[in-house]
Amino acid sequence: MAVVGLPYNVDGSDNEMTGAARRFAAELARRFSVEVVMVDERYSSLEAEARLQTARESGLRRRRVAKSDIDAAAACVILERWFTEKT
Repeated sequence: MAVVGLPYNVDGSDNEMTGAARRFAAELARRFSVEVVMVDERYSSLEAEARLQTARESGLRRRRVAKSDIDAAAACVILERWFTEKT
């Protein structure tokens, strides 16, 4: 199984990236014969950045927060959302 973030506008409407994400998910499913689940990714980057900044301020994280760190943490947020929806 694969989990793919589905980007929406703030109001929940589709944007140009929504279609691209759906096409990517369809290609993953076709190419690798796996189930693909799509999860709303709105605000995942903001949540991830806030978590990383909090960790830095508390001393748990020493180095500066880079965009790649935010992207990786946002992927974790999306997976957490999927796990939460499943339970």
